[in-house]
Amino acid sequence: MRTLGASALAALLLLSACSGPPPAPEPLPEPAPADTVAALPAPAPVPADTVAAEPEPEPGAVLLATVVDALGGRAAWDSLAAYATEGTSTVQTTYGPTTIETASLVAGMRQIRAEQQTPVGDVLVRVDGEAASLLVDGAPRDPGPNFAASVRSQLLFSVPFVLMNADALTVTRGDDTTDGLAVLIYRAPGVDAAYEMVIGADGRPVRIESEQPGPMGTARTVHTISGWREVAGLAVPTGATQTSGGREVGSSEITGFTPNPEIPADAFGE
Repeated sequence: MRTLGASALAALLLLSACSGPPPAPEPLPEPAPADTVAALPAPAPVPADTVAAEPEPEPGAVLLATVVDALGGRAAWDSLAAYATEGTSTVQTTYGPTTIETASLVAGMRQIRAEQQTPVGDVLVRVDGEAASLLVDGAPRDPGPNFAASVRSQLLFSVPFVLMNADALTVTRGDDTTDGLAVLIYRAPGVDAAYEMVIGADGRPVRIESEQPGPMGTARTVHTISGWREVAGLAVPTGATQTSGGREVGSSEITGFTPNPEIPADAFGE
């Protein structure tokens, strides 16, 4: 925090020099009779419609607060600085479904570690700010441009990631779905895509949708949440199914969720 330097202020002393003795004071006037003292006019009342009203909260912020309350409350989510997950993902490939063991460690918006055990090798992704690394079976690979933003763009489908970083998001309320469900639209800094969280009557998210780049160009990607569990006062998803362009491309099951785990010094980079 920048500290302002103190300014020296000189005191100004005004002296009136008089030659000779001061003049005698003028006699005080006789007080006027009480009934002749002019009464001060009463101030005019302020019209009610000119009193400044408290600004109404933005509809997007109100809807986000509803989700936070439904999933454990603001105090519980404010206490979450990091989390770790374990689980499995099933990815549809041209050779059939492939199962991948996954583990992740996330601290805020900018620090991410993801490990995957795949049939073609063990993958380790580390993101620290805009710096990112990719290792396959311990050997470094070129992650390509904008890799950190690409990793975050996928985590923005994760409810814990969204709520942990809610203060960094720009939120608005979208049009309700045709079946009357509320829609929260949010964006994250450094990520181009917008996301639409469809919220059930109980305040819990039902699915998250976004236009995402894919092998055949941009396609509508939808993550539909399959269940919930409570951990340390937080309601977190137990899994989700994913479609792209209307076609199912995978599913995930989260078998473990640990709030505020210990973080190794080299978790997000060398």
